[in-house]
Amino acid sequence: HRKSPIPGADRFGGWGAGPQLKATGFFRTEKVKGKWWLVDPEGRLFFSHGVDCVNHGEGVTGVQYRERYFEDLPKRDDPAFGKFWGVCKWKAAHDFYSESNHYPYATYNIGAANMLRKYGPDWQAIAREMVHRRLRSWGLNTIANWSQSDVYAMDRTPYTLCLGTGGTPRLKGSKGWWGALPDPFTDEFAKTFRARARAAAKTMKNDPWCLGVFVDNELSWNNEPRMAEVADKYFSVIRGILKEELPNHLYLGCRIAWGSDVIFRASAKYCDVVSVNIYNRHPNKDLPEGAVDRPMINGEVHFGALDRGMFHTGLVATESQQERAQCYRDFVNACLDHPRMIGTHWFQWKDQPLTGRADGENYQIGFLTITDTPYLEIVEASREVAAGMYARRFGRA
Repeated sequence: HRKSPIPGADRFGGWGAGPQLKATGFFRTEKVKGKWWLVDPEGRLFFSHGVDCVNHGEGVTGVQYRERYFEDLPKRDDPAFGKFWGVCKWKAAHDFYSESNHYPYATYNIGAANMLRKYGPDWQAIAREMVHRRLRSWGLNTIANWSQSDVYAMDRTPYTLCLGTGGTPRLKGSKGWWGALPDPFTDEFAKTFRARARAAAKTMKNDPWCLGVFVDNELSWNNEPRMAEVADKYFSVIRGILKEELPNHLYLGCRIAWGSDVIFRASAKYCDVVSVNIYNRHPNKDLPEGAVDRPMINGEVHFGALDRGMFHTGLVATESQQERAQCYRDFVNACLDHPRMIGTHWFQWKDQPLTGRADGENYQIGFLTITDTPYLEIVEASREVAAGMYARRFGRA
């Protein structure tokens, strides 16, 4: 399918056949007929139908200490495939290697090797082009979090920027699945984040294809008495820096996976869009009573099945590829019906390696396999949803 299934799509994937609103040259938000919307740079209504981790060479897996898992791994001195050997220096909060005192360790990029096998020596250029063709064909109009910069820098598909506060001092006494909270009261917090925002601004301050900026992901918010003060400081400092360094782009929040009403209220107070990650069959998060009225965006959702090749469904299991595709339809349509939701992003572009990434995740959650083969069921579900998404949200379905 060479053409987008979105009826009358403009070059950004917005609703070119819909109403004309004020065009500012950048993405913004507006409430129309009681529902929040994104508005694209040309002034068209836009629902962010996107996918995370659009990385054409995705597939790094640990090899050292478990060489018996693999057959015919290329030698390190192989002239074509030896370059995909590497070393993992990232110590995740739940890194199976480091928990076994095997750290750092050798890795191999199975995904990149597969792309070389499939497309030949120019695989990277071919893959970048293929990504945008597929996104448009499948009705996906956003390259979402943790995606490859050489893909989204092609000015073909809107994207979200991912910045973080990692490496800054941590809040004393804080604990959580991904580690302790950053301490927003320290000078290092603001100084480090400003440097990262300023560096990003060098290339994309005036980029109309940037939908907005996520900062951090699934932070360890809890119900400590001081959390309201911490959240207020965290969001206010980041907002102030972003509006100075990247004033043209929306602040999309921190992708809340868990947290009390206090966190949602603080996010709504300072963020242009409140972001959440929802691993459920239905979008079950909303702003609490008393919060500032803001649009929301879902940064992650997925469904997996084991009827084709893989060993782990991911966080929300289904029985088959057909059921997975139906769950996708139902979830996106529910977001389209939600008055605050202005988008939802699938996690992730390709399956994770069968033998797992650094923290052990080995989920069947891709639009494509690790060998770059599309799952046709979810592709068709994506096209079907995209074909009706603007009419449905606007009230014409």
